[in-house]
Amino acid sequence: SDQIKEHILSCMNSSDSIKVGEEYFNLLFSSPPEKVNYAYSVLSPFYDSIPLVSEYYDELITLMKYESYRSAVLQFSVNLLKENKPALAKQVQSVLSELLKNANATLEDSKVKFKEDEYYYSPDLLGYLNLLKEIDVKEFSDEFSDAFRKNDYPNYLRALATAVRIRNNYKINKKELKHLLSENYSSWTLVKAYNRAGRTDELDDKYTSFEYLAESAFYSYISDDGEPDFINYKGKINYNNLDYAVFSFGWEYDGQKDEYLGCSGPFLTDKKKTNLEDLKGYSDWSEVTPDWESSAVKMIPDLESYGY
Repeated sequence: SDQIKEHILSCMNSSDSIKVGEEYFNLLFSSPPEKVNYAYSVLSPFYDSIPLVSEYYDELITLMKYESYRSAVLQFSVNLLKENKPALAKQVQSVLSELLKNANATLEDSKVKFKEDEYYYSPDLLGYLNLLKEIDVKEFSDEFSDAFRKNDYPNYLRALATAVRIRNNYKINKKELKHLLSENYSSWTLVKAYNRAGRTDELDDKYTSFEYLAESAFYSYISDDGEPDFINYKGKINYNNLDYAVFSFGWEYDGQKDEYLGCSGPFLTDKKKTNLEDLKGYSDWSEVTPDWESSAVKMIPDLESYGY
C-alpha cells in the first residue's frame, strides 16, 4: 500500500548505506506511493543536494503526475534555477510543459477553496509562482500572474504574482504595488524583484533607503519563526568596514513583552553599490540589553554563516 511504501522510503533514505541508497532510488522511481502524507520524509535526500536533484531530475519530473509531490518537485526546480548555471537552467527549461501542466487546474480549484476557507494554504500555487519568478514563460506568466490581481487571494500569493509581473515588465496596478511595498510580508519580495530586473530606479527613494531595505531583509528572515508583534530599528553598526542594521523585535501577550535582538546586512558604506542579493537577516535570540551594540557585533559572524 502507499502507506507502507511511504514508511519504507522514509526509513531507507535516512541510511548512509550506498546499497540501501540504490534500493531507495529504484523503489521511489519504479513504484512510488501515489499519495503520501509527508512528501518531505520521502524525498528528503533531494532537499539539500543540488547535484542529486540534477542527477535524478528527469526521474523527479515523473512524480509531477502525483499531487502529493508537485510542490516538492517545483521547489527542486526553483533550487536548480537559483544556482544561476546555464546547464541546470537548461534542465528545467526542457521540462517546463510538464512542470506547468497542472498549474491552471490548480489555480481554478484554489479559487473555490480560498472562498470556502480563508486559511486554506496551497503549496502548489506557491511553487508555481516561485518557479515563474525565476524563469521566462512569457505568455503563460502574464495570464497566470494576472489571475491573482483579479481574484481574492491571500496577500503572500499576490506579492509573488506581482514579483512575476515585475520580472517580465507586465502591467501592474500602481495602487496595489504601493500597498504591497508598504507591508513587511511583501516588501522584500518586490524590492528584490525590481533589483533582479534591473529596475530599482523606478522605485521611490524611500523604498531603497537603508532602513527600509534593512528592515525588509530582516523581516523576511525572522517571519519564518512567526510574524513578530513589533520590529524597532535600534541603529547602525560597522563591522569590517561594512554597515549592519540592528533591530529589536518580539511578541506581547498577557501584559508581558518578550524582546530580542537581531540584525541585517551587510551594506557597503556607499549604499548605492550594495548588492541586495547579499543582504541577510539573523538573530541569535539574545535579549536586548543597554549594551546592545556589543551584542550585535558578536552576532555578525553568525549572520554571515547562518543568515538568509
